[in-house]
Amino acid sequence: MPYNRAGCVAYPVNDLSPPAIACHHKFMAHPPRIPVWLPDEQSVIYFVTICVADRKPVLANHYAFDAFKIAASKLKHWKVLAAVLMPDHLHVISAPTEDRDARIGDFSAALKRWMREELEERRQAARLPYNRRVAMATGLF
Repeated sequence: MPYNRAGCVAYPVNDLSPPAIACHHKFMAHPPRIPVWLPDEQSVIYFVTICVADRKPVLANHYAFDAFKIAASKLKHWKVLAAVLMPDHLHVISAPTEDRDARIGDFSAALKRWMREELEERRQAARLPYNRRVAMATGLF
């Protein structure tokens, strides 16, 4: 099938309808933004799953959990209601604190960035001679 520059292809659904368009992005899917249709008196709550690159099992340790707690505490426009860290992904139930139309992508980007920064700080500290064995035992490096 011929793809255009955006990675989209038109394909026939049936003989009577116009062709449907499917987009296949190289790195990750970008689903369409769904507006908040809930009444104002109802809270907006999201269930989010974030996977580790190449599904590497690097989250099943206290370093990753500590990094998650620190990252979650830094969120200004989101509240983490619950979370579960699995070896290669995490699940989060989260809610925007101010703007009901806040983008969930902003939440996940901030959470991943702050977790990455915290783990990088720990990785740098582990490179010191007295922490080398701890770093090797964590499996993060």
